[in-house]
Amino acid sequence: MSDGVQFPLSYELNTRVWLAELSRRYGYRVTLANVPDEELQRLNDFHFDVIWLMGVWQTGSYSRELALRDEELLRYLAKVLPDWTEADIISSPYSVSAYRVSEDLGGRCRAHCLQGQTASAFHAIDTGLCSESHRCGMSVGENKS
Repeated sequence: MSDGVQFPLSYELNTRVWLAELSRRYGYRVTLANVPDEELQRLNDFHFDVIWLMGVWQTGSYSRELALRDEELLRYLAKVLPDWTEADIISSPYSVSAYRVSEDLGGRCRAHCLQGQTASAFHAIDTGLCSESHRCGMSVGENKS
């Protein structure tokens, strides 16, 4: 980190769940490109050095297909979430098909729009792989202000 923090305090954020919750709360599709400022401020108020956006990479369909064929899982879902639908099942964030920000989350460089929005609030928004952010012209943790 550029400010010399030897042991930065990081906060892992399940990006897909967070954006889905924000979308329900605000009544429109929230992506990394349009996270409301008050939500960014709320994260800032936690006083972490780094926010790790877990699960931003493009996922494949294989893990979702496996889940939808798992009869035991489907019975469990029907028991604990009686109103679940197949649309609720997504691929595992660890079933990465490409190291680029998922189009479902706003696309290739949308995470860096978020970095720009939060530059004054956070030391870093870390998508987990610096080489991707370098292709977008910004280093993870770089302050563009």
